[in-house]
Amino acid sequence: MGELELVSQTFDNQDTLLRISCFGTFKVIRPNEEESICLGSRHKLWSLFKYLVANKGVAIPTQNIMDLFWSERKELSDTAPLRTAICRLKTMLEPKRELGKRNLSYIIYHQDSCTFNNNSDYWLDIEEFENLCLKAKHFGKYDRIVALESYQKAFEIYRGDFLAEDLYQEWTNSFREYYRNLFLNSVREAAKWFNELKEYQQARLILQRALENDSYIEELHILLMQALLGMGEAKGAIEHYTICSSMFYQEFGIGPSKELKLLYREAKERSEKITSKELILKGNLESLDDKKEPFVCEPELFWSIILLERRRMIRHEGETSLVMFELITSIEDNPKDEMGNNPMESLELIARKNLRKSDAICRLDGTHLALLLPLTGISGGNQVVNVIKDDFYDKFEENEIELQIKNKILRK
Repeated sequence: MGELELVSQTFDNQDTLLRISCFGTFKVIRPNEEESICLGSRHKLWSLFKYLVANKGVAIPTQNIMDLFWSERKELSDTAPLRTAICRLKTMLEPKRELGKRNLSYIIYHQDSCTFNNNSDYWLDIEEFENLCLKAKHFGKYDRIVALESYQKAFEIYRGDFLAEDLYQEWTNSFREYYRNLFLNSVREAAKWFNELKEYQQARLILQRALENDSYIEELHILLMQALLGMGEAKGAIEHYTICSSMFYQEFGIGPSKELKLLYREAKERSEKITSKELILKGNLESLDDKKEPFVCEPELFWSIILLERRRMIRHEGETSLVMFELITSIEDNPKDEMGNNPMESLELIARKNLRKSDAICRLDGTHLALLLPLTGISGGNQVVNVIKDDFYDKFEENEIELQIKNKILRK
């Protein structure tokens, strides 16, 4: 994993090579064969081989290997288990190897060290993946098309985490994190280039795969929404925003970034524009808003609705209630209701169930929920608040979570 060189082993016929795959399921296929002699094995023999392959070309001190794989031995100087394992590996990897041709052996063993021979005839997926990513980054300065072709080949090779079946082998962690970050960073760069070239479908495919690997990188969500909007899929962008913003609220208690909100707003405008135009042209105005629930919106739109309501009240009599709920909890762990919802999610669901279609609701952040109740005075507003509060305390203990409530009346 050190400094990379812009070189890659290229062979016309890979069947003549020992083919080793470390991404996803570990495989070892001998030259001129099709079936793997080791499919996802966690046997100590293959664990040793994986370790040598991951550190290809590096002479690992014998004592280090013994401490890692045979720490239970009684005599520190006893290296017999390692010698036996190396002998068995060579027999399995090179059953037809000619004696005396040491330089062709895949494993070089000395009394004080052991090495995977990177001068032997082999193909290794992590090495090829690394080189293709480096090649793409290099050509990205001059020729994006060539660079993207290299990235696409690299993504085909990355079939899962490094040695996914060895999650509890501590030595694999740094390698796994390195290759995963290389994959995610490469996808990020490739997706930006695909979006710039208006190749939105290609960007979408690689981003969806990357998000399956790590769904907490917000920049990947932003790039995917940009790709969806580029493809004209405004509704798909809205759905994705709903999913990822809910995930960030639930997992980290934070709201989406300003950039995500701007993309959501753009997607909403596009979606509503298309839908409204089609319905207006057909004269089907009733279908413009056929939902029976209150209007759920983002903070920016919520404040616009308040201003619009105040303007309406200039010409008409009446009152409007603006209700603010604040959640205050005294416990460290985030409690859940019987449906697995956290307090804010549960409060919002209860409010939506008890509000009218003409009302508006907005989650301002992880602890504040706002309601706008048009044509509702102090008495009607308090009645709605009490119903929501009682339903909420049926799910959560009042001494653990407190609801602080403010009901402001908007008048002409």
